[in-house]
Amino acid sequence: MRRNPEPVRTAGRRFTAVVLSFGLVGCATTSPYIGIGPHPQISRGRPQPLVDGLGNVLGLFAKLLLWSWKVDLHAVSPETEAWLVRYINSVPPQQKAFHDTRFRLNEWAPRDDLRRWRQNSHVAWPYRLLDLPWFIVLAVLPVGHLLGVDRYDPTTNTVYLYSDHPAILLHEAGHAHNSSTQPHKGTYAFLYQLAGIQLFEEYHASERAIFFFTATGDRHQEFGAYKILYPAYGTYLGSHLLPFGNIPGAVVGHVWGRLKARSRARYYAIVNPTPLISSSPSVSPAAAPQPATAPPATAP
Repeated sequence: MRRNPEPVRTAGRRFTAVVLSFGLVGCATTSPYIGIGPHPQISRGRPQPLVDGLGNVLGLFAKLLLWSWKVDLHAVSPETEAWLVRYINSVPPQQKAFHDTRFRLNEWAPRDDLRRWRQNSHVAWPYRLLDLPWFIVLAVLPVGHLLGVDRYDPTTNTVYLYSDHPAILLHEAGHAHNSSTQPHKGTYAFLYQLAGIQLFEEYHASERAIFFFTATGDRHQEFGAYKILYPAYGTYLGSHLLPFGNIPGAVVGHVWGRLKARSRARYYAIVNPTPLISSSPSVSPAAAPQPATAPPATAP
């Protein structure tokens, strides 16, 4: 019995549409700015319903692992972007490497990334060459964009953001911030591959994000940060300890983060029952205090 060729043709047309949509994104990646800005360091990709929808499907495992639909959403809301702007504006202008960082919101821009890779004066060329294969796979090819990998790439000094969660955005911005404070940025990026350095860096970036919410007095975002960043850290720790340890690590992180949020809620109920501000940030340059270079330990 002959098979109906129409489903095959339909699948072929859909695949072609995906490829063409990637090509269109690569040719003209930035639409007229539709966020809260414009901000000179932030660029926003064109909405591509087919590609973004497929990216959401491919991100289902990460959504389940961190128990949030906002993970790998391929759409960053202006409200979430507002927190990123506040963080950027809180960093002193003397930290030039951080203020050279590009923040891409659901944007695939291989030509501009190649230019930034060539011209990045903050990381020496031998280190950029060492990371070239990963750079090609995640930035030049559409793999990283389709998978929605939130990350900071020191070889281009670029942060790629796909999740619509303020804590995740500030965590990745924290990587860029921490890198900007290192005297030998390429060496530090290379050492990040070591398990101990990676775990320290991930912990430090999360602490930066949590400290920022604590300093601004936004308890809603602070508690949400515990519940998303602790399980995310658990995936790193678990994967270093066990094969497929990211799953039990995330489970432990969920428990740990929720216990931490409850502990902080009890602490606030005793020492300061009235929140300092609402959870809807304004976008002024002095909207929040400057995060400390090394976030201090918070009360339990």
